[in-house]
Amino acid sequence: MNHDDRVVELIRKHTKIRYARTITSSYSFDVQEDLLQFQPTVYHLEFDKMMELGEKFIKLKTEVPQIYYVWGHSYEFDYYDTWDRFEEFCKMMSGRGDIYYGTNREVLL
Repeated sequence: MNHDDRVVELIRKHTKIRYARTITSSYSFDVQEDLLQFQPTVYHLEFDKMMELGEKFIKLKTEVPQIYYVWGHSYEFDYYDTWDRFEEFCKMMSGRGDIYYGTNREVLL
């Protein structure tokens, strides 16, 4: 068992924490089992990859639940001046009846 696994086991056994994300982009929409080491789909500063995956997600035709999880920090939009780029992504993904939009708790638990 490596260090990360030991830390996760301590959290699992001694806290009420039920989910946490890593900073490792999975580039996947698969539902994950270990919610204490959740790997988001993509980091919002990986703009081209985020858009490519967004287009792929919109085109999915499956009965299997899928999650598109974008991670990042709001201050980074100002720091890297990427508000416009992220807004473009949000416009592409928003208002779709076939996508459920939710918080971590609503989607993961």
